Amino acid sequence: MKNYDNVTAKELHDKKMEMLNDLGRIGGGCNGVYCINCPLDNTNNGKNISCVNLEAEHFDEYVKIIMEYEPKVDWEKVEVDTRRRNAN
Repeated sequence: MKNYDNVTAKELHDKKMEMLNDLGRIGGGCNGVYCINCPLDNTNNGKNISCVNLEAEHFDEYVKIIMEYEPKVDWEKVEVDTRRRNAN
C-alpha cells in the first residue's frame, strides 16, 4: 500500500478534479456525477458514509481513494499495439 502522507492539497485537488471529470462532472464541484458512480460515496458498500463524512471522519481513506483512482480508458482512441505504461 502506498503512503500518501506527503500529498499536497494541490495534488489532491487536481487528482480529485481529474476523477470527477472522468466520471462526467459538469460545471463546479461534482455536478453531473451520480453519487452511486463515485468511489467517494460509500453509502452503497455497507459503510453508510457519504463523501462529505468520509472526508471529515476518514481523511486517510478519502485521500487513498482519490489518489488510487484510475481513469476509464476509451479503447476506441488507443492505437493498436500501444505499450502499456508502468503502474508505479
